[in-house]
Amino acid sequence: MDPDVEFEYCKISYCDELACSNNPCEHGGTCTDIEDGGFNCQCRSGYMGAKCESRLADGDCKRSKVGYDYNGKIHVTKNKFVCQQWAEDEPHSHRFNNLPENYCRNPDQDVEPWCFTTDPNKVFDFCDIPFCTTPAKECLGTDNGISYFGTMKHTKDGTECQSWGAQTPHSHKYDYLEDQGNYCRNPDQDETGPWCYTTDPDIRWQSCDIPYC
Repeated sequence: MDPDVEFEYCKISYCDELACSNNPCEHGGTCTDIEDGGFNCQCRSGYMGAKCESRLADGDCKRSKVGYDYNGKIHVTKNKFVCQQWAEDEPHSHRFNNLPENYCRNPDQDVEPWCFTTDPNKVFDFCDIPFCTTPAKECLGTDNGISYFGTMKHTKDGTECQSWGAQTPHSHKYDYLEDQGNYCRNPDQDETGPWCYTTDPDIRWQSCDIPYC
């Protein structure tokens, strides 16, 4: 101590500011700090992007659990990997070259939409696709009813549809549609439109009579 110096200021360094201190997540997103000094945003329904800055378009959502119907433009995985172009075989070769751009898709009926990544050390990753919040239309668009998610559950002659989660009276390979009840769907892109297996043991399947929008 110096008796000739009444006081002095102390030199104290500032603490490193956490990324979430000023919440960079927009539109009510929830911010979480991560170890490297960065952050992750958990976006509210209807928003997407690293900072929840973008509003989801009508097509940027799914209506089935596995997202076989997803036809939007999300191209970043849930772990923030950028998707590889489907038409390319670098850095990862594959057999799904006819899919569009580098958008998340589910061509093999996996548990949810996914994509190959542009990281040579990460072959593929799943995508975080939100469920649609708007009601599905009860009519067909121009895609043979591939995107039909209405509530028709009788065939064109009035026979009740079998539940997609059931294997009787007709066994089938579409068990991934178990969350679709017994509603008419078109998982195989049949040109005649939505259809279903029937509850009549003598009629395996029939098309459904659904009007165009």
